[in-house]
Amino acid sequence: MATGIYGIGRKNESGERLVEFCKENNLVIGNTLFKEHPRRTFPWTSPDGQTRNQIDYILIQKRWKISMRYADDTTLLASTEERIRKSFKDLVQESAHYNMYINAKKSKTMVVSRQDNIAVQVDHEG
Repeated sequence: MATGIYGIGRKNESGERLVEFCKENNLVIGNTLFKEHPRRTFPWTSPDGQTRNQIDYILIQKRWKISMRYADDTTLLASTEERIRKSFKDLVQESAHYNMYINAKKSKTMVVSRQDNIAVQVDHEG
């Protein structure tokens, strides 16, 4: 299977050729593996606003498709520990909604404060 469940619309001739190319070369169309935010679903809109197309595709080897579940370099800022915990919890939940997950082993925190010896640990399950 060259596409995930989140492909959209009808394929034209070029789209059919792309799918065949992927099948022949053991590739998958990465951005059909997860749900996009509605405003990112169609990156191109005609000047009159009537026609919208998905024109950018990420092709990856099938064996690496699991790597599409992770996004790098997300920054959260908050003025209190309570707020950063809530922001992190919201990030984890929203990411899971789009079938993306936080890699706990790579997550880091940094505290910027005028007070010394302040540490914040944010944890999540999964």
